[in-house]
Amino acid sequence: MDAAGFSSALRAAPWSIVLCDYVMPGFDALAALEIFREAALEIPLIIVSGTIGEEIAIEALKLGATDYVLKQNLARLGPAVEHAIQSVSDRKQRRRLERFARVQSEVLELLLQRLALGTLSAQLAGLIDSLLSEGSHCVLFLREDEGLQARLSMGPLFPRGLAERLRLLERESPEPPLLAALRRSPPLPKGPVDRITPVSELQTWGLAASWSQVVMAAEGHRLGTLVVVQPHPGAPSEEDRRMVETAGKWISLAVERWRTTERLIETSQRMRRSEADARELAARLTTLVENMTDAFFTLDSQGRLTYVNPATELVWLRPRGELLDKVIWEEGRNVIGDRACQQFQHALADRETVVFED
Repeated sequence: MDAAGFSSALRAAPWSIVLCDYVMPGFDALAALEIFREAALEIPLIIVSGTIGEEIAIEALKLGATDYVLKQNLARLGPAVEHAIQSVSDRKQRRRLERFARVQSEVLELLLQRLALGTLSAQLAGLIDSLLSEGSHCVLFLREDEGLQARLSMGPLFPRGLAERLRLLERESPEPPLLAALRRSPPLPKGPVDRITPVSELQTWGLAASWSQVVMAAEGHRLGTLVVVQPHPGAPSEEDRRMVETAGKWISLAVERWRTTERLIETSQRMRRSEADARELAARLTTLVENMTDAFFTLDSQGRLTYVNPATELVWLRPRGELLDKVIWEEGRNVIGDRACQQFQHALADRETVVFED
């Protein structure tokens, strides 16, 4: 195998480990390590050689080799392979957990901001993308009949050409095959999965298959679907499956919070409109009673005058400043008479309407 063949083989499948002889025709382990470094591949590589000096071994380890095993001591190869695979797995798991904790913190910060649903869902999709295996991406479909205007959301890491294509297809009716294939991506069954049905429409963009996670509201009805597209038809990792399941809960929480915020804003605006309407009505009533030719006044529960119009001032021959807060049956007996004062006292004491003529 030459360098080109080695590079092509690395891209063909997600390898767990590479065992490499130190010297091969036209190619050697150091060249293989250089390809590893350029491709930024996190795959353990063990050099197996019959003749490798200490200096060369140290140089290989500096270049990124995980270990080296002499052909004279192949009994050590099995443990070396197990240790190398486990070390890479542990390192990936630590990074994944650190990344998950960071993303979860960012999600909580997003939920505390007042963002439009389209912006919120796109940022969530971007954060979810950052947690998926390399080459996998997510797209969020929300149900229009739920009143959610952000029908289709993708993060900034989503393949640009495919994102632009989906945006164009979103406006077409009936639904084009590519969009329909994504929207109807099947959820994964419980338990192990060997393979996902390929989606031919994705091949143009270097992708192979898709699967989904239903997003449910707290009340139990469906809000939409989180679809994951991946570059191979093989089963997604358990980490991806667990992460996407958690992401579905994040999206549900985000949508519910957005809805609650929108309802609060709508209620606040309605209350402000009601207050404005009440102020306008009060102003109109004030203008009306101020211009009445009949005396008009209001009392509190203790019979004190709280408002008098100009006609009342003329009848009582006193300015309103002297009348306000005065008890009507103490100050107005000489003006309105004993019977009227008794009727006012009766109405206030029994809390009922009294009609009388004097």
